[in-house]
Amino acid sequence: MLRIDNASFYRIYKGKKQEILRNINCTLQEGEVLSILGRNGAGKTTLLKCMVGLLKWSAGESLLMGKALGHYTHKEMWKIISYVPQAKTYSFDMKVLDMVALECNPFVGIKPKAKHFEDSLAMLDELKLSHLAQKWCLALSGGELQMVLFARALVKKPRVLILDEPESNLD
Repeated sequence: MLRIDNASFYRIYKGKKQEILRNINCTLQEGEVLSILGRNGAGKTTLLKCMVGLLKWSAGESLLMGKALGHYTHKEMWKIISYVPQAKTYSFDMKVLDMVALECNPFVGIKPKAKHFEDSLAMLDELKLSHLAQKWCLALSGGELQMVLFARALVKKPRVLILDEPESNLD
């Protein structure tokens, strides 16, 4: 499903190459779960971002269903993958239902379809969050927002789900 082949990542900091990740190899089959543990600053978020193409590997590559990420359009890739970042705040405000529905169709240029809202309401209900549907995201607690982000990630039924610090802000 997702494979990392001999991948490395470095940044240039103050004119010097700073190696963050070196020679990463990993194969995940459908249904498998991978947990990444490590101290703060060890490169866990960088690894996740590289795995899904949000950052470009300095060497090596990520393959999704046997095909290099570069061979997918962004739209194709984000139909298969959902990613919940560790960032817990948003600088824009929208209603919870709209936030969840937007994930149904990445890169949508217009309002989501009625089916997207139906699916979003069903996911909110499944996660026991339907009472939040008409609340504004900026009015939510950190834990409520985290759960809404889970609903958003799950609503399109991704084949690959990437969660960066998913337990943060949850009781």
